[in-house]
Amino acid sequence: TNFIQNIDDFLAFRAATAGVDGVVRVYDTNGGKQLFTQRHSKSVPVLFCCFSFYGANFATASADGTVKIWESLTGDLRAIIEAHEKPCNCVVYEPSNYLLATASDDGKIKVFQRTREDKTRPIKKANQEVFDEAHIDDLPTATDIHQPQKWSLARVMKGHKYAVNCVSFSHDGSHLASGGVDGTVRVWAVKSQEQLFVLDCRCGSVNGVQYSSDGSTLAAVTERCHASDDRGMLALWDARSYVRNGSFEAKAALKTVAIAGDLPCGVACGDIEGNVYWLKFGCVEPNAPAVDKEAPKEQRPTSVCSIL
Repeated sequence: TNFIQNIDDFLAFRAATAGVDGVVRVYDTNGGKQLFTQRHSKSVPVLFCCFSFYGANFATASADGTVKIWESLTGDLRAIIEAHEKPCNCVVYEPSNYLLATASDDGKIKVFQRTREDKTRPIKKANQEVFDEAHIDDLPTATDIHQPQKWSLARVMKGHKYAVNCVSFSHDGSHLASGGVDGTVRVWAVKSQEQLFVLDCRCGSVNGVQYSSDGSTLAAVTERCHASDDRGMLALWDARSYVRNGSFEAKAALKTVAIAGDLPCGVACGDIEGNVYWLKFGCVEPNAPAVDKEAPKEQRPTSVCSIL
């Protein structure tokens, strides 16, 4: 399930769900009313759904390898992307909404770019705040809301040994983190496609990754802590130095993770048995100096997780 916040009078709070029946359902979370349903693919599971930055659109990823873009107000289909030949496990928007990243069983991460056909224009809200130019197109307007979108393949990243389960853009869109069945989290430079870091979780398949909204922390969840048991693990890294600075062991394999970046920092993760863990941790201040990789471990800042 993915949630979006309201945008003035354009959108109310909404949630989208997608599952093995191949159907996407969108709800108004203020009253719980189901607003509309759409079928991604006939009899093929939808594996992931994700809203765009301001919530005007949402994307779904299917086991048939396709990604579809939908309009959040009406459910109208805006684009179909033939992303992978094997199941597409994840799709995420980059903060500008002009890039999409996908992860697949074929071991590849793909980045798709939306074609800019119209010039962006500055828009002011009632509080005189000017939106960043890159985000303007995502705001629903009378002329744009029903227009089809064109997406083209921009980059392909290869490095995971097996299937890639999840991807996440950093807050500024410069980095992309991916998690795979090989038990690693890999960090990529989006522009150059260079693999910058390989973070070994030293455990089972990585099922979820996410950057905090302020860019200070990267979180990942795994299926098991050790080869001899089925417990799951949450791992945290400083997102500037990519030094590991925290962890938490759950009673069962973890499948999803969400992380808040503003202090006090918090993490939510869910396991395969239906449990949800709400965690708090002490994290590095956003403006603190980068961690010295050569410093002794006891001198490095750490994150300590505990259940709320």
